[in-house]
Amino acid sequence: MDVPLHFAERSFTLHLLFQRFQRLVDVVIADEYLNHRCSCRFPRKPRDGCPEGPLRNEARLIAEDAAFVHAIAGVYGVAMTDTFDWADQTEARLLGAALAHAPALGWTHLLIKAAAKDIGLSVAEAELLLPDGPRDLAALLARRHDAAALKALAVIDPVSLKVRERIRTAVLARCEAAMADGEAVRRWSGYLALPQNAPLGLRLAWASADALWRWAGDTATDENHYSKRALLAEILISTLLVHQAMGANAAAAHLDGRIGGVMAFERWKAGLKPADFFAAAADLAARLRYGDRRREA
Repeated sequence: MDVPLHFAERSFTLHLLFQRFQRLVDVVIADEYLNHRCSCRFPRKPRDGCPEGPLRNEARLIAEDAAFVHAIAGVYGVAMTDTFDWADQTEARLLGAALAHAPALGWTHLLIKAAAKDIGLSVAEAELLLPDGPRDLAALLARRHDAAALKALAVIDPVSLKVRERIRTAVLARCEAAMADGEAVRRWSGYLALPQNAPLGLRLAWASADALWRWAGDTATDENHYSKRALLAEILISTLLVHQAMGANAAAAHLDGRIGGVMAFERWKAGLKPADFFAAAADLAARLRYGDRRREA
């Protein structure tokens, strides 16, 4: 008796599983090649292409599983290539649906459930896509705003601007990208302001600052790389909050003041000589210990 093959009616989970599994296969196969010493040459057999070595059997099994994954993915019509990331597109759809509900539901698990329902996903499928729930959704929104800001900045040549103007232009573009989502961003900001979410908010602000500095042409690899991003992250956060509370004009004025303060500090730092600093510190320590004996003399 022939039994026909039966595939799940809701294939979302299989799509996600096969795509993530393919990435795991790529990593493990690459690990087999990269983590052996260069002096150890492992001959290959033409029939399977797997390297000889302690992980040879495991690598062959994974390669066979990869062929199975590609075959099943073909049945479901999923193209497993780097240029098409089905999970990324589904995340974008879920985020778009969530933004419509955010003003009413806040940045909560209820928001994800409502968004998932709108695009035809079950709660379990949404949890597979966003394991950390609202935290993952918050990161997706930050990345979307970063991408939108960089797209707007792509028509501007940063080399033609002074550093001060580059940063001003970049921060205003980032704020405009965020405020395009209006009330949803207010709920997003409130969610990240909660104590348990503050580390995530700082990481997202750092990533945004890094993207803007790279657009501005920053190539620093010393301690300035970190100080620039830390300062810009603080400026981004405060400017966005002022924009939400008082509008674009107040945000621009606040931004100009913050950039002016940073530039003044940088000028002071540039004129500071380490040798003079240590000499002054030693002189102060000597006066505290022995008093000002020059006056007594």
